[in-house]
Amino acid sequence: TTNANGLGRLVAELDGAADTLFLRVQQRGADLRPFLHDLTLNKVGVEASIAVAAYDRNGVHIAQPVIDWATDDSGVLEVSRPGVVRALRAGTSTVRVSADGLSVLIRVVVRQVPARIQVVAPIGPIPLTGSQTLGTTVFDSNGHEIDAPAISWTVSDPAIGQVVGDQFLPRLPGRTFLNAVASPASITLPVQVVGLAVSVNGIRLTAPGPVAPNGKPVISNGLIRLQIPGLADQQAGMLAEILNGPRWLPFTSTSYGDYVYVASSVQTGPTGIELLEISDTIIAIRYDFGNHQVAFDHLTAPFDYPFSRTVWLRAGDHGYFTQVTIHHPPPETRDFEHELGFGGLFGPATIRFGNAATLRTDTLSSTVRIQPEATIPDAADFWLDTNPLQRVLVPLPGNELISPVFGSNAGSVYIHQVHSRDYGAYLFVGPRTSVVTARSVCAYAWAHAPFPLPPISAAELAACGPN
Repeated sequence: TTNANGLGRLVAELDGAADTLFLRVQQRGADLRPFLHDLTLNKVGVEASIAVAAYDRNGVHIAQPVIDWATDDSGVLEVSRPGVVRALRAGTSTVRVSADGLSVLIRVVVRQVPARIQVVAPIGPIPLTGSQTLGTTVFDSNGHEIDAPAISWTVSDPAIGQVVGDQFLPRLPGRTFLNAVASPASITLPVQVVGLAVSVNGIRLTAPGPVAPNGKPVISNGLIRLQIPGLADQQAGMLAEILNGPRWLPFTSTSYGDYVYVASSVQTGPTGIELLEISDTIIAIRYDFGNHQVAFDHLTAPFDYPFSRTVWLRAGDHGYFTQVTIHHPPPETRDFEHELGFGGLFGPATIRFGNAATLRTDTLSSTVRIQPEATIPDAADFWLDTNPLQRVLVPLPGNELISPVFGSNAGSVYIHQVHSRDYGAYLFVGPRTSVVTARSVCAYAWAHAPFPLPPISAAELAACGPN
């Protein structure tokens, strides 16, 4: 009876005589059995063992069979040593295991599981009229690049833009985030779109012309976003927001917008809206309020007091210009009041008016009116205690007053015009951490107004506050 492969010896003896017979026992394979028929490797560069068992015709296991190993695609898989394969790239290869004329096939799938997504080049500010190729490289956990990975893109704020293929296509100025997913890996990228845009219901306007009065256009340069709030007593206000980090923050009141008073509260909406100018550098839009009425006193029937309000926004600016034009002024003797500024901003605040003393809204309760000479501008700084923004209001020439108004828990800063004539201002906002003075904002407003202004003198600049 044979017990193992090898060389054996039989010795026969009879009456002192002996003879020897040498026998070689060699099992021949009759059956090859792989431990698995399919194998998946999840990254390039990894090695894995492939085991098979050989049996002779009696079903006895062959301990050390002589086996040949081969792959049908050496670009995907290689036999690094007997019984061990190494993944070279993603794909499918079949390993043929042969012994004693027998063979079995084992299917090996090499797939790369994404572990990291890398941006090929930084994504800088994207012009509104341009596009951005989203170049990315995906790697598995061994650091091997994955060919043609499936990447899906989402945009946190679709109003800013969309991704088509590998292109980001801007829609409106602003900031948003792109999220790229090659499951299970992902990466989030900040994106900023720069430029000027006017949109109505998400559709950009590209040429001057009339806008439907109920269209509610949104004006943006990517830093500031403007729109009329359409509230009962502030139909002519302008809800202004500034992009502070990833979020839009209101810098005029969300209840009123910037405060606009045209001889009375404006309780009728625009009768006409016209986009006057749109370019890469400036947007101008006029709102007409043809149905506005004012009563001189409680004994006088309301009479028509039509006006228009024009807003200018420049590219890259942190403020905007606004002008109120009275269409049919009543007699000057009536001296209607007109006001415009940062109204309805609640909470303890600090107000610095020109070169006057700094005022605290939580310690004083009064109205401060300072009347400079006719053409001397002034400016007011306004800081809410718990707010990250600094606000500066600069009157345009012809306005007689700036009035910081505050109570125990609310503050307002606005220009005050007591004659029934045109009036306007520049409203600036920026992070409180920046070094911006009211005087520098005043100088900017006079130098960059969208209509001619006389040169500002050193004395006039000094009236805007300290450097």
